[in-house]
Amino acid sequence: MDERTGTVGQRVRRLRTRQGMSLATLAILSGLSKGYLSKVENDISNLDRRRSLHAVADALDVPMAVILGQPYDPETRQGHTVKAAVGDVQDALYGSEVGERYEPPRDDLVTLRRTTDRILALSNDNAFAAFGPLLPDTLADLHAFTADPDGAVREEALRTLVDALDATQWLAKCMGETDLAWLAAERALLAARHTEDQVVIGFAQFLRSQSLLRTRRARQRAGRVAAGAAEVLQSAVGDGGPAAEVYGSLHLTAAWVCTVDGRHADAEDQVAEAAEVAERTGNGHAYRLWFGPNNLAVWRMSMAVERQEGGRVVELARGAIPADLPSKGRRAGYWIELGRGLADAPGQRDGAVRALQRAERLAPMRTRMDPYVRMTVRELLYDSGGRDLRQMARRMGLIPG
Repeated sequence: MDERTGTVGQRVRRLRTRQGMSLATLAILSGLSKGYLSKVENDISNLDRRRSLHAVADALDVPMAVILGQPYDPETRQGHTVKAAVGDVQDALYGSEVGERYEPPRDDLVTLRRTTDRILALSNDNAFAAFGPLLPDTLADLHAFTADPDGAVREEALRTLVDALDATQWLAKCMGETDLAWLAAERALLAARHTEDQVVIGFAQFLRSQSLLRTRRARQRAGRVAAGAAEVLQSAVGDGGPAAEVYGSLHLTAAWVCTVDGRHADAEDQVAEAAEVAERTGNGHAYRLWFGPNNLAVWRMSMAVERQEGGRVVELARGAIPADLPSKGRRAGYWIELGRGLADAPGQRDGAVRALQRAERLAPMRTRMDPYVRMTVRELLYDSGGRDLRQMARRMGLIPG
């Protein structure tokens, strides 16, 4: 049987029974009640909080992607396009090495920079099927230029490669391809270190920390990576600019790890440091992090969702202006977090559906492939149903078409 089939609860039951673990033992190891876990396994309740999901995955000693059933099978032609691109990207990365040229590049560096800028623009809009197929040859050619004898060419190739790997990591992460996301982030760090630019290295460490949120040990490492990279950058923060924006984003990553682990006071300390920096930077654009007061509000919304503070998510949403977020992908993120928060707030189910629909219109594949959106939609189906919700569930492949 394909381990990805069924619901989250069904996968938990399969994994638990295969290990010979009783429900009572899983409850003790995860810190969740036996009654609640029984409801999860019987599809009466959902594991729709990262903290609960991480707790169960840690107790069963499996990556969270296994619990979530990722990567999901494609439901559309675009999905099949992305799946094929993922395989080609893996091949390109396994067949390339920073500082080594195994075959002549197909394009010149100016063309590769232009292609990478196009990839980044499409990545900002979460147009995975449009930019995924562009990645394999671009990555292979950029790796080849990192071995160029001309130092200036080599430097430009390294910086462009980090950008291309940023888009690669985001695609892989959104598609649930956790191993590829990690490989892309590690390769970005290797390329960044060759530049000897601490800001580029800090950004690569941000990518690395984002790709580590899969198991307990990896998650703890993500927090250490983010905090350590922020400490290195602290002296370069000044009044703003790329260093400050990367520094603030690293603190938000550390805050996220603290939130998932239930260390809310530590999380608030990290957010407070990021907020202080955001007041100086304003809404920035460095490395497509969109760091600043506007995006900070979206991060806060996301952390409130994980703390099951649905009412506070609505309040925090007033601190962001989604139309001013510079990418469709980040605007979709705002509506996803608002939708998930509203789903937890009494009497707000219709608003939750409308918010998730707005996210889907902005970034269809990203929204449909997001495991937390899928679980929220499934839970809303249990509780309220409705034509619009059923149609969304069909587009996600959650119910028959």
